[in-house]
Amino acid sequence: MLITLLLSIFLTVLITIIMTTIAKPKKEIYNIVGIIIPLAFAFFEDFELKTFLIFTIAVALAFALTYGTIYLIKKRHMKTKTSDISKVENKIKIYLPLDFQTEIKNIFVRRLPEYIEEMLKLNNNIKILSEQTINKFIKITNDEMQSECQKTLDKIELINGFFYSVCFNIVHMIKNTHVSNKIDFRVHTRTIRHFTNHGYKYGKHTAVHYSEGFRENPLPYDDELSILNLNNTMINKSHTIRRSLINSANDTLGEEGTNINGGTKYEAADYLTYSLYQFVDSVKRPIITFGISVKKHNHKYLLQMLNFLKFEMVITDNISKMIEAKPEIKTFVEDNYKNFVSNP
Repeated sequence: MLITLLLSIFLTVLITIIMTTIAKPKKEIYNIVGIIIPLAFAFFEDFELKTFLIFTIAVALAFALTYGTIYLIKKRHMKTKTSDISKVENKIKIYLPLDFQTEIKNIFVRRLPEYIEEMLKLNNNIKILSEQTINKFIKITNDEMQSECQKTLDKIELINGFFYSVCFNIVHMIKNTHVSNKIDFRVHTRTIRHFTNHGYKYGKHTAVHYSEGFRENPLPYDDELSILNLNNTMINKSHTIRRSLINSANDTLGEEGTNINGGTKYEAADYLTYSLYQFVDSVKRPIITFGISVKKHNHKYLLQMLNFLKFEMVITDNISKMIEAKPEIKTFVEDNYKNFVSNP
């Protein structure tokens, strides 16, 4: 009888040691000894040797198997959690056209919801501007009291006003989502213009400037913009792929353009360029280009966020709908762009 009891205890301890070695569970598994030994004493007299041994081993194995399974499940779950945390801790990158990748900064994540909300507002504002432009364009066209020359001048003023208002609304969108650090940026459009002694180039069309702490409200930018060659690589590439491009992300594209007017007072740290593909000249060059310039290097993330969100689609989608509703607007712009602004 004593031998049977000792044998039972030995088997119980042995199984406990094996499970402890394999699974390395917490101290609770050692309580198996405390469970089996009292059971052995309680039922010892009622069991034959063979039955008692089977009972002891079965209880020990059942307990060990149950606890071991729970432990392994927990261990696997912890590995999954660790893997997820590792992925979060790794620096996540975003890709911008053409082939540029940059790490997501905290400010990018913090500002993202605000930019999406402001882009929805921008879309609604440009939609309203588009509808107003269509109605005014039709009204000017049907005005029998005005000469054709005056109608043309009125339509040019209308188109210029539309693009100025678009720039103004974009400035407000950025202003409403940015905080501190004295942001200084400019939103502008260029058109193909004729310059004395230089021929046709991309020159200033409209421009709005905002400088926190200097210009608390967006104002027209009175100075001339840099004048760019018609073969400007960023403009042409943007026109081809129909996406905005950031200068610092595409410095391999080459020539920025020729600043033939002797320099601009606004020295940009970085800028974004986008070609409005809806309006082209006789050789399919974009007539109007759109841009945003920032004055400080630490505000480049602003351009990256706008580029990543494809904010330019808000502009082009509304222009496309405007042209679809009134195709004559496209024809007028393409036939009269040379008269949009006076030569400097």
